[in-house]
Amino acid sequence: MTSTGSESDTESSVTDCSDISDSESDSDYSIGKPEPEDCTEAEGSNEGSDLVNPVCLVCPARVPLEDLWTHLKSTHQFDIFGMRQKFKMDQLSFIKLINFVRREMVNVYKASGDTTTRGELVDKLIATITDSVSPLWDSDKYLLPAVEEDPALSYWFDEMEEEEDVEANVGGVKTCQPSLNASSVGHEPLLEENSQLLLKSQQYEQALAEAYENMKLMKEVMNRICGDDKKTSKQVILKRYNEALSKHNVDYFESYDDLQIHATMINDTQRTDAYRDAILKNSASFKNKVVLDVGCGTSILSMFAAKAGASKVFAVDRSNILDKAVQIVRENELHNVIECIKGTVETIKLPVENVDIIISEFMGYFLLFEGMLASYIEARKKFLRPGGAMYPNTAEIFIMGISEMDKFEEQSKMWDNVYGFKMSAMKVPRKPSPILEVVKHEKCITSAAKILSLDLMTCHYEDAAFESEFSLTVTEEKSITAVLGYFDVGFTMGSDFQNTLSTGPNFPETHWYQTTFPLLKPILAKKGDVIQGVFECRPNLQNPRSLDITLTIAGERYTYLLD
Repeated sequence: MTSTGSESDTESSVTDCSDISDSESDSDYSIGKPEPEDCTEAEGSNEGSDLVNPVCLVCPARVPLEDLWTHLKSTHQFDIFGMRQKFKMDQLSFIKLINFVRREMVNVYKASGDTTTRGELVDKLIATITDSVSPLWDSDKYLLPAVEEDPALSYWFDEMEEEEDVEANVGGVKTCQPSLNASSVGHEPLLEENSQLLLKSQQYEQALAEAYENMKLMKEVMNRICGDDKKTSKQVILKRYNEALSKHNVDYFESYDDLQIHATMINDTQRTDAYRDAILKNSASFKNKVVLDVGCGTSILSMFAAKAGASKVFAVDRSNILDKAVQIVRENELHNVIECIKGTVETIKLPVENVDIIISEFMGYFLLFEGMLASYIEARKKFLRPGGAMYPNTAEIFIMGISEMDKFEEQSKMWDNVYGFKMSAMKVPRKPSPILEVVKHEKCITSAAKILSLDLMTCHYEDAAFESEFSLTVTEEKSITAVLGYFDVGFTMGSDFQNTLSTGPNFPETHWYQTTFPLLKPILAKKGDVIQGVFECRPNLQNPRSLDITLTIAGERYTYLLD
């Protein structure tokens, strides 16, 4: 199959297709006349019912139903059987694909003014569908027929046999021997029943796979921490974490379909430059190595690794941004090195037993928000060879006291006069909320205390549920109005260059900002005073990608939800 467009054209095609597919008005695309220059050898006779000879999916020719799939492959290089193998399609997915293509052809006919242009657009459409990492038609809206009484939808897709086994040569055109056709034997009710059974089977298999992974993880945790009461509470948390995580994964991964999120991350030069330098300035460590990029997004880190000399890079992401990554990799002619894989590290299989290096930008706000650390650790356990490396390989969380009395007093005074009314009850919230903001270092009036330190080469995810005592030494005689949190990650495994990415207030701004935990009662302190307390953090039981935080300081106990 050949595509006549550039990679940028292909990307535009994907965007345009999704826009047109949402339209329900022009569902019957069977317009125009058969074009001999496109399909003469396979067009055949128009004798018989339309139920026997449906319109081809991408040209106006009518083709016997049993010959349609061979016609698509031999005339248009559109291999339906290959698509079935690539995407592990079932009957429902097949129906969605047919309706998807029918709808996209409406767009092709609208956009093309002549046969040549139409052929180019058809080539682009087929290339976009074939090269996609995930099914573009994976939506229930494509169960609605695009063409009324479309005989192509009645084909019993699950009975389709591999062409190499059943090919015959008829009139110079390769065709498949007739497979079981539901419409020809009156099995329409069976088709519907089978589709429902297939759907239920997929749901059960997915639930079983998730349960199996959870059981393995819980067994590992049990063996490691059995007998320690405090750690046993972590075991309970981890179990509930996995149970709740599956309920929130869809929304989480869909949030990364938003292109603006990726623009924000790439434009964070502190972030992107730190990864670039850690990889490119250690090119000797990457040369001829196999690399795994966990949560690759646009594939920027994968391309750094390829540029540094990696022999193979597996770029893994569960969100639909991976479709863009495929196009970006091809646009930069790195597709021979970088292989994009859609899925999570917990469920995918790599074509190699292990990798030499794992890279990932797994950090969320306050390091642990989003819970992607679990995937980074799972990738290490599952794929990293003994003696391999991780970029980054260390992570630390710090807190310090800040003074923003002007903000504290302003928020309090605003309730003294609201359009002439007093609202004193609003001055003290029952539960303060954490704030993501950039804090100027002049606002920091204590030393920093490290409350978590992780060796990412050896730690376990339950280590992210932690409790830490801390001491803050006051450096200025001011009132502490909030506790500020930030994190650092280190790249210290390179042979030639080592660096740290910090989100602290003494460093340039990043898209992670800092996380401040407001206090309801400011702490009056003098220079040299030592403020002691306890900081607790663990995944929220309802949404494990969020964090439950408890701060005990100066005799007060505060609880926060970072979501």
